[in-house]
Amino acid sequence: MEDTFVKDGYCTRKESMTFESKKCLNKLPKSFWETYSSFANTQGGIIVMGFVEEGDRLRLNGIENPDSVVKDLWDLLHDRTKVSVNLLTENDVTIMNHEGLSYIVVRIPRADRHQKPVYINGDLDNGTYRRNSEGDYHCTVPEILEMGRDSTDSSTDQRIVEKSGIQDINIDTLNGYRNLLRSNIPTHPWLEESDEEFLRLVGAAEIEEGEFKLTIAGLLMFGNDYRITRTIPDYHLDYRRYDRGEEWVDRFNSDSGLWSGNIFDFYMGVSNRIMNANDHPFILDGDRRKDDTDMIKAQREMVLNGLVHADYLGKGGIVIVSKRDSLTVRNPGNFRISPEKAVRGGYSDARNPTLMKMFTLVGFVERSGSGIYRIFRTCRTMNLPVPDMTEEYDPTCVVFTMGLKGSDRLDSKIIQLMIQDDRIGTEKMSELLGVSKSTVSREIGRMKTEGKISRAGGTRGRWVVADSEDVNKYSSL
Repeated sequence: MEDTFVKDGYCTRKESMTFESKKCLNKLPKSFWETYSSFANTQGGIIVMGFVEEGDRLRLNGIENPDSVVKDLWDLLHDRTKVSVNLLTENDVTIMNHEGLSYIVVRIPRADRHQKPVYINGDLDNGTYRRNSEGDYHCTVPEILEMGRDSTDSSTDQRIVEKSGIQDINIDTLNGYRNLLRSNIPTHPWLEESDEEFLRLVGAAEIEEGEFKLTIAGLLMFGNDYRITRTIPDYHLDYRRYDRGEEWVDRFNSDSGLWSGNIFDFYMGVSNRIMNANDHPFILDGDRRKDDTDMIKAQREMVLNGLVHADYLGKGGIVIVSKRDSLTVRNPGNFRISPEKAVRGGYSDARNPTLMKMFTLVGFVERSGSGIYRIFRTCRTMNLPVPDMTEEYDPTCVVFTMGLKGSDRLDSKIIQLMIQDDRIGTEKMSELLGVSKSTVSREIGRMKTEGKISRAGGTRGRWVVADSEDVNKYSSL
């Protein structure tokens, strides 16, 4: 490993969410294990040992017997009374040297959800830690329970809701859902079934000991807010749109009493609001312009992602904030897979698989594991900032923000049209964009020079949009 941690006798990095320094002369510091637990239960991180604080800097002090310290580390990692799980391999622990002084670098990965919570000293309640901007902190009981829920492969949304029945279903919501399924798959055999059997087939209900009972997914999707909150007290859905300033101009929340308050109707309501909030929709349906763009699809995907991945037993509820230049979706629960894997696409680990199945049936989920990938790809295509996905703690939540500023740029609109029809001509572009043909030609010339687009096959060929597939470069991680 290249020595990039020390320069002129001082550490090149400062302590942060993912970096911690420990003083270590000749024995493993006790506080190492608190940080091991906190990094494992949060985002992972690096611990360097052999440094001392000197003002706001970390000075290399050295370790007298680093081999002995490393041996103690491995011995304790394999002692289940010390730590619940060993996450390290030999490549994660390295003895480094700088001008005759030794120090140790330990890279701690983020624990898989099946391994959490990672705790120390055989004490789950008092030995479980997480990381924040101020350092390591004891996890609260709700945080420990949340990690415990995620550690199993049995999903919360498949649980039975006791003392529930068809009377807890909002019939208007159910009819709306069935109509959407009929529109998406007209010959689907489940459409011929009774409401009770239909609900059972989609995963919204079960027959238990001869009684019809809803699942949590069914209650969330088709129930009424007043009934949902009796089972899930912290359930809350809230959409707010701001134009300018701090006063919202539109609000759509589950406890208003003006509508059902369930997830399906919330998604439909927010989806329509997203459509109305976008000023310049561009997409081709044959030769006609249609009011549904990749940008609108990406925003809907963000909302849907929050709904199917939320921990509804967590705190805070789902909050969506729409502004002129951004859309933010906040949902309780943390990432089930690493953000890097989510951005690459092709892998899904939905916290609520039954809810995902229900949305898939009516055509709202195109392909499992591709949602976040498509959002990032849309932003790249439209020259928008890289979306920001962050985890926050106490309470645990994911905050996903997509910037919208710049979506009305001419080059972005041209690229959007080329993606929809790679043989579109400048005259058609001019008509759809409402600008002169010479303006379109001039912009296309500039975009060619910058390498954003190219032409394959001459004047009768097709447009090729430069689209880097290096989605691993998620700059905010």
